[in-house]
Amino acid sequence: MRTVSTGADAVEADAALARGRILHARFLNDRDSVRRGIPSAGYLRWMCTAAPGADSDTSAGM
Repeated sequence: MRTVSTGADAVEADAALARGRILHARFLNDRDSVRRGIPSAGYLRWMCTAAPGADSDTSAGM
């Protein structure tokens, strides 16, 4: 069941939905680039920060 909100709540919900769509589109683009053998900078940055043992000093420089 979906509730209908108005005012600031509706604006914030719309903004959150838009951010989610942008992030999902970026993820799909990065994933497709990796499948073609051309990893994007965003995907490489994510891999560096998600890697076990990665510290903030090495991942921030990428």
